[in-house]
Amino acid sequence: SVKDMVNQFFAGLMRPFAKHIYALEAKSNPETVKFNAVDSLKDTKVKALVIHSADDPMVKKECHFDVLENALGDKENITFWLMEGKAHSPNYTYDAVKYKDAFFATLTEKLKRKELETEQQKAEFVASYDWWAMTAQDMDVWNRIFKFIEK
Repeated sequence: SVKDMVNQFFAGLMRPFAKHIYALEAKSNPETVKFNAVDSLKDTKVKALVIHSADDPMVKKECHFDVLENALGDKENITFWLMEGKAHSPNYTYDAVKYKDAFFATLTEKLKRKELETEQQKAEFVASYDWWAMTAQDMDVWNRIFKFIEK
């Protein structure tokens, strides 16, 4: 499926760069790079909303959401919201997520077939997509976030 291809694309694409990304993060944010979310939230009294997509290919639910919920689920000031079908973009509309997935599936295929070799090919490919549609915001999600903040 397209979703599986996108997940594999991201997992395969990012894996070789993980140590480099971490090194850059450590250099850019030496005070915070080793923060642990559970340790950071366990003693807080402030309200926190943890939003995660069950199908996130970049930050696995089991490695983030489940860990936080298991450790902090009994805290009244922390609310957990697990979404379905939003991949790594829970604030996007479902249509935007599908459109983005289709973009990356097409990108992957074109790269495999070496159809994006020249700057002109790349520019034409990028121009062929509606970037507003790809990043359309889900106002129901934002309204729920704002409602949470206002409580």
